[in-house]
Amino acid sequence: MESLKAFIIIVVFASIVFHFCWKVLKNDFDAVQFKHFRTIWFTVLAIAFFANNYWLYTIVAGFYVYHMSKREHKLSLYFLLLFIVPPMGLDLPGLGIMDHFFALDHPRLLALALLLPFFVASRATNSIPLGKLHSDKFLILFILLATFLEIRGTTFTDALRRGFSTFFLDMFLPYYFASRVVKSMDDIKRAFTILTIVTFIAALIGLFEWVKHWSMFFALPDVLGSHRFGEYMSRGGSMRALSSLGHPIVFGLVLAASLGAFLVVSNTVKNKRFHKVGMFTILAALFASGSRGPWLGAVFFGSIFSLTGDKPAKRVVYLLTILLLVIGALAVIPGAEKYYNMLPFLGTTEAENVEYRQRLFTNSMIVIGHYPFFGSVTFMETPEMQAMIQGEGIIDIVNTYIGMALNYGYVGAGLFISTFLSIVYAIYANMKRLKDKNGETYYIGRCVLASLISILFTITTVSYILVVPSFNFAIAGIGAAYAEIVRRENIMSRAQNRVT
Repeated sequence: MESLKAFIIIVVFASIVFHFCWKVLKNDFDAVQFKHFRTIWFTVLAIAFFANNYWLYTIVAGFYVYHMSKREHKLSLYFLLLFIVPPMGLDLPGLGIMDHFFALDHPRLLALALLLPFFVASRATNSIPLGKLHSDKFLILFILLATFLEIRGTTFTDALRRGFSTFFLDMFLPYYFASRVVKSMDDIKRAFTILTIVTFIAALIGLFEWVKHWSMFFALPDVLGSHRFGEYMSRGGSMRALSSLGHPIVFGLVLAASLGAFLVVSNTVKNKRFHKVGMFTILAALFASGSRGPWLGAVFFGSIFSLTGDKPAKRVVYLLTILLLVIGALAVIPGAEKYYNMLPFLGTTEAENVEYRQRLFTNSMIVIGHYPFFGSVTFMETPEMQAMIQGEGIIDIVNTYIGMALNYGYVGAGLFISTFLSIVYAIYANMKRLKDKNGETYYIGRCVLASLISILFTITTVSYILVVPSFNFAIAGIGAAYAEIVRRENIMSRAQNRVT
């Protein structure tokens, strides 16, 4: 009954968002395609809530997505469905060959139904061969090294299983797919339009959860018989919204990074109401997540976006002024002190979490120093890490970079980080060569760059879990595609100038 009630409320919220967005976007988006995407979204949601069996859901939804991928814009379809339901899953049975193949969750279902067919079909015809981009090389080297190092602590078969599921499905395919399927700025705008719509839906659900103290997707894993993600969490006496993302920090990360998609769309749509309502919805839901890392990630987004625009000093001062006014208001307004106390580094609510992250960094650096090059499979057993055991009896590595260095050393972590840094550099270097700094292409570059850097900062506060790797590498892939498109445009522009 709880699941049915949640389904009805989600459908209502989604209907409101689709209706509002269509009124705003009808002059900029093909009507037939918009209706197709709306139908696909509601169909997959209905399959999830009424399948009553996880394997039935994966089979029906998987074949449906595969069929739809032949007729719809693939990157838009991927973003449309990436976090329609929580990343719940089950171990895929080994069919007598082994105990199990790998854990099949929702993002991996999309990877198999949508991304893998594209990878197989595009290898022979793609205009950007695999390995041409610097980010290609760094990512391939990281995956090969990490898969090889996995053998140290397990069997060869298990290492290959992790290499396929964690590195190939979660990381490589989203990156390769996004970096190759994007051929123009219009492709980015179309995908970001869909990402904005589903972000609004997730945001409304999150705000409802925050107000009602009810997790909308909490009962769904029980109905399907899958692993559970998305436990109730609170901070400062308020429930932390998580929507369909499985964890408040992941919810906040997606919201902060999706500001880039929203700004791309709002730059095209000259509708002040859309700007105000959209920005308020995203920021309010980001606040409702109660996640301090993504809050800072949003600040990083705003800073990068401001610094890459015209009059950067004025923009940064404006941003800082707004932040100081908000902080000051929370400090003096009666009843707002509980929200002030939730602020990172300023407040006192759950300050032990900040201290834990500081101790994690200090102790991890000691452990990494013992195995600096390629990490260790026994790092959890060291005295420094055992001292990090929390009340739940676990050691939570709430920093993706630290986790990479502990597992794969500075070499592995360096390759992982270099994948993204090479994309960040390529975006910035190529967009700076554009002559028109006020044009749409440059503006899109600012948004993509700010979104990627927002994610790269936020993952210092969260493990590489749930939908984070898929979303991160999809945005990175868009960044790589953007840089390559602009690089070619700059070459053509210089060639034309030489001719004239």
